[in-house]
Amino acid sequence: MWDTTKDYRLLVAQESKELYKKTINNGSFRGHWNKKMALEVAENMNSDLQALTYSYLDPKDLASAPEVGHLREKIEKIVGYLGGDDWAKTFLEKTPKQERERLEENIAKVKFFIRTI
Repeated sequence: MWDTTKDYRLLVAQESKELYKKTINNGSFRGHWNKKMALEVAENMNSDLQALTYSYLDPKDLASAPEVGHLREKIEKIVGYLGGDDWAKTFLEKTPKQERERLEENIAKVKFFIRTI
């Protein structure tokens, strides 16, 4: 049995989710998007991440667990709530030039979360 409570992939996924939530709450993303649902879906990932954390599956089996599929579906929903596949470009276009550097950093944090999960 593998101790999944110390699996780096799950630890990084959990930390990236927390970083995402802080970024969405504090970031100044301009435009039309559903902030409430983007946060709610991320919060709903807790149960899947906890199930994986305490599953004690072998590393090979962990990647094919049903919870991983659920996480992927939730990421797709989050991208939709952010505004679709071009969400980052849309936010950049609607932000004044003096605020772009900070926004680019926030976008990088959100992209890190999406790619990590």
